[in-house]
Amino acid sequence: MDFKFKPQGKSLDEIEKEIDRLKAVNVPEIPFMYVKNILAALGAEWIQPRPRGSQERFYHPLLLGTKCNGYMSIHLLHSKEPKIRRNDYRAYLYKDLKLLITLLRK
Repeated sequence: MDFKFKPQGKSLDEIEKEIDRLKAVNVPEIPFMYVKNILAALGAEWIQPRPRGSQERFYHPLLLGTKCNGYMSIHLLHSKEPKIRRNDYRAYLYKDLKLLITLLRK
């Protein structure tokens, strides 16, 4: 799979297709920068510095009042190129991204 995503000029439908494609991809690990670009296209803010060890967090004000209370987080694997596990993406980040797209459409 080609892990290149340029957020400039992308509609919510194109971003949603990319999110769904990422859930269905058949690789064990996903480049972190790819997911970071998708979150940036949705307007999420990357929280720096890292709150704890290998956890990366993002914030979006539309998610305030939901179960995640404005924050989304994911575990980062330690390697030369930072990556996340596909199973972690599917279990923790995917539902929040879909919720964010729904809220952005309103």
